[in-house]
Amino acid sequence: MTQKKKAVLLVFIGVIIIGVAVGSMMYFKPHRDIHSEDAVYSGYAHDFFSEFESDSTAFKASYEDQPVVITGEVTFMEQRSFELDGSINCYLDSTVVIPDSLQRGMKVTVKARYVGFKIDDLFGTTILDIDQARFQ
Repeated sequence: MTQKKKAVLLVFIGVIIIGVAVGSMMYFKPHRDIHSEDAVYSGYAHDFFSEFESDSTAFKASYEDQPVVITGEVTFMEQRSFELDGSINCYLDSTVVIPDSLQRGMKVTVKARYVGFKIDDLFGTTILDIDQARFQ
């Protein structure tokens, strides 16, 4: 084997080792725990939605992928999610179970991560989405 082939082989092996090391670090890094972070918003669901309606661009810059604490009235429930004040879908953290006592019309407070919004073309409504929700 010539000197040039050895050098190319060593560089190739070095790149593979560095790639595996970086990939492993990214794959095995701990997940973010939003429930240990301070909330960037704490208030009522209707106020949160009104702020979105007034300036959605600034709202997105301020709250996207950030922890929020929201209080509102349960208007719709499913097995792993529920809706607050008809405008915010709350998707529960995988460790949380909806309590049997939770019913429509009850006021609840959740801490969750704001992830974005959906526009329902059929009904002409906008729904904000939060996930990893836990009851406070």
